[in-house]
Amino acid sequence: MDQGIPVPGESALWTPNYLGNGDGSVSVGFAANWTVYPKDCARKWPVINRRVIQSESGKGLLFNDTGINSTVQRIRYQDLCSPYADQFEANHGAVHGFIGGHMSLLACAPNDPVFFFHHCFIDYLFEEFRQNYQQSVLDRDYPRDSFVPDRHHAEDQMLPFESMMNIDGLSTNYTELYYAYASRPNGCKEHEDCRSEILWCSKASNRCLTKIREGGRCESLPDEACYCITCIKQCGNVNGVCKCRPT
Repeated sequence: MDQGIPVPGESALWTPNYLGNGDGSVSVGFAANWTVYPKDCARKWPVINRRVIQSESGKGLLFNDTGINSTVQRIRYQDLCSPYADQFEANHGAVHGFIGGHMSLLACAPNDPVFFFHHCFIDYLFEEFRQNYQQSVLDRDYPRDSFVPDRHHAEDQMLPFESMMNIDGLSTNYTELYYAYASRPNGCKEHEDCRSEILWCSKASNRCLTKIREGGRCESLPDEACYCITCIKQCGNVNGVCKCRPT
């Protein structure tokens, strides 16, 4: 939904009320000034750091409807994973690059709570694929070819979970017994259909998009596309920028 606004890096997500700032050390929001571990990850940035792309080029690194549909409409598990196909992994990795900072470092990314939100969305797409399109047996469709890398075979131990094997990750018990996902707020007719104060319904496309933070570029979008913390009722598009209207 961020991909549909002029500059995704100026989304309302990157405000104190949500994920905090995305331009350097995180200093506002619930994760402000969180210490980074281990020492190797803290050497360059001792607190959580982000470098969210602040230009239109960021759109190319985010999921869009085409990428999501091509993922969830596959029919076999191996269509989603390397070494058979890697577009799902590439789409996932591009978001890490979009956020930057610790999220761009494989061993350090979990320091940023955005890592867990992102991976929940990846898991959501995987579950949408399994429940709606997968044609093979859900909990047994694990690749058995000889070129599956070491430690990634079906019966290899799922480190660090000593009692589990890799194939156990395909179990349906998780979603049948423990949790479920709400559907994505996609198509809409009214703003209320989007179910969030930082989403708005674009009448041009009849889909939910993320609102733009105060000071962000909104081009010719309506006032409803803006999200301001300092002035809620008077927030709107002022000469192509989301800001408080003069009183």
